[in-house]
Amino acid sequence: MENTVTKIEGVKAYRDYVHNTIKEKIETYESVSYENYEMESNLEEVEHVSRSGFMPFQEGGYRLTSFLQLGHLEGSGTCLPDKAQKRLESKLENLRLGMSDEFKREYPQAKTIEGVINYSDAEKLELDSEYETYEDEWINGDESIMFILGAHYKDKNEHPIDSNECLCYLTYNFEAPYHRDGRDEICYLEEFTFENKEELQAGLNKAFTKLISDTKLTIK
Repeated sequence: MENTVTKIEGVKAYRDYVHNTIKEKIETYESVSYENYEMESNLEEVEHVSRSGFMPFQEGGYRLTSFLQLGHLEGSGTCLPDKAQKRLESKLENLRLGMSDEFKREYPQAKTIEGVINYSDAEKLELDSEYETYEDEWINGDESIMFILGAHYKDKNEHPIDSNECLCYLTYNFEAPYHRDGRDEICYLEEFTFENKEELQAGLNKAFTKLISDTKLTIK
């Protein structure tokens, strides 16, 4: 019995170490910004304790969420990885089209402009102030991207796996203004296995470095 208790205590201590190491690693990325625009960030623990109606699929982890208005990303060039960048451009294009249509309905003189109206067009019509108001509402209002940087792990003592597994991810969620999980998002994953503390540290460093290397986000 004593050996069994000692083994259980050892597993718990190691699990706590893994859990805390993931937290400390993600905390180092808590200062997030895009160029000169600071982003509000929130660090939260991944739900991992069993309860009625909920069975966790991991033993622990953390995720850091941050938000940035779409207007700050527009016209900045390629700044997100492939699919996320294309989704950003598509979303901005649709917003500009909708804004232009609405603007022309409210200001009939703008109907003389073919295609999507821009600031230069509005300025020529002496509607630059009105255009800026529309832009603030359509592009710089509730429209934002939520960035999620996170990691969770599975323990081989709890799952039929050969090694402990850690999944790191960076998600771009475009479902403004609610940003519900799984809605209009693109996720990039890096997974690794580890057997000791050194492998865990090395794996986290490599995974997060790769995840954020293709973006202009300053995560430090």
